[in-house]
Amino acid sequence: MRDLRNGNLVKNVTLRSARHLWRYAIEESEKNPVNPAQVRWLGNVGLWKRRAHGSLTRFDLVQRDGDTLRVYYGVTEEGLHGSWNTLVGE
Repeated sequence: MRDLRNGNLVKNVTLRSARHLWRYAIEESEKNPVNPAQVRWLGNVGLWKRRAHGSLTRFDLVQRDGDTLRVYYGVTEEGLHGSWNTLVGE
């Protein structure tokens, strides 16, 4: 997994060792993988889920790169820019 906040590649993350956001990302990718038909697409970027987390709204976003889907879990409004903002209506 890659931490997009700082670009670091994080190795050996397991459900036991993971912090909350990492644990959520691992559980979602294993138990509830992205179904492209459930994503609201805007070109090659998509909104998969929106959820309230305390006082923040968090988004699970998807990006198409050819046949590959990249999933970004738990993104806050601060992490959005460009077409992502348009997609989620911020």
